Amino acid sequence: MNDKQAKEQNIIKSIMEIAPKHCENCGNKYESTDFKVMRSTSINTLLHLKCPKCGTTYMLNVVSPIQGMVGASRMPLNLDLYTSDEMSRFAGKSSTTKDEAISIFEQTDKLKFPEFLSKLLRN
Repeated sequence: MNDKQAKEQNIIKSIMEIAPKHCENCGNKYESTDFKVMRSTSINTLLHLKCPKCGTTYMLNVVSPIQGMVGASRMPLNLDLYTSDEMSRFAGKSSTTKDEAISIFEQTDKLKFPEFLSKLLRN
């Protein structure tokens, strides 16, 4: 185990007291291996949590102790990203600008997707 993995394991171990114990969707008990550290700073730790039984995915934000207070919140995710490896490819990246979004829309609009898809399905 390298230093980064050891640090992440220590973080997970330290938050297990305040972390969710069971999946709220299916009731499966979480293990420490179900938590993946996405980012950790002196202010907070962001974790990816996926139920191995039903696949429900959460992002868990744990606020670091400030004057002895610890806080945590979790947010269910409905994404097409399923693994923490996929999540880490996008976490911390800059967001798409409005101009980039408009440019992408204009480019895809030129493709005439319904026509493209019907041709694709016929082949």
